[in-house]
Amino acid sequence: MRIYKRGNIYWTEFIVDNKRYQMSTRTKDKKLAEEIAAALQADVVRNKFNIPQKYKAEKTLKEVWEEYIKSQSTAKKTIEVRLTASKHFLPVFKDKIIPDITQSNIKDYQLKRKLEIMNLQKNIGKKESEISFRTANLEIISLHNFFNFCIEKGYLDKLVQNTKSRNFQFFGLNKLIVIDTARSSNS
Repeated sequence: MRIYKRGNIYWTEFIVDNKRYQMSTRTKDKKLAEEIAAALQADVVRNKFNIPQKYKAEKTLKEVWEEYIKSQSTAKKTIEVRLTASKHFLPVFKDKIIPDITQSNIKDYQLKRKLEIMNLQKNIGKKESEISFRTANLEIISLHNFFNFCIEKGYLDKLVQNTKSRNFQFFGLNKLIVIDTARSSNS
C-alpha cells in the first residue's frame, strides 16, 4: 500500500489480485490518511471474499436520523429543537450514505448557513460580530450529537480526537460563533 499527495489531499494506491486501486482518502492529515487507506484496502478484500461490513453502509442520513429521533429519551423540548434544526440540514444530506458525508460537506453546509443568515433582511448592514448564529449553531450541535449516535450504533467507525482540547468531535465540527470569535479578534 502506498500513500501519496495530490495537491493537499492524500491518496492511496494498492493492488489486490493483480488489480490496482487508487482512491482519495479525502484528508490532509497523513496519519489519518494511513488509517483510511488501510480501511479502504480492507473493504476491497472484504468485498472479494463476501465478508460483511462492520457498519450498515446502506442507510441514508434520513433513515438513520429517524432512528435517532425515535431512540431519544431526552426532554420533549430538546427533541423539538433537534427536529427544527433538521429542517435545514435534512434537505442537504438526507439522501447521502452516512459514511460518505465528509468534513468538507459539513464545513460547506456550515458556510452556506452562515451566508444565508448574514443575508437575512434583518442582518443586512450589520457587522458580522452583531449577528446571532444561534440557529446554525444548534444545527451543528444536532449534527454532532447525531454523528455520535451513528458511531455508537456502528454506522461510523470512530470519532476523530481533537488533540488540543482533548474533546472528541466528529470531523472537527465547530460552532459558527467559534469561527466568528477568531475573525473578530483580527478586526
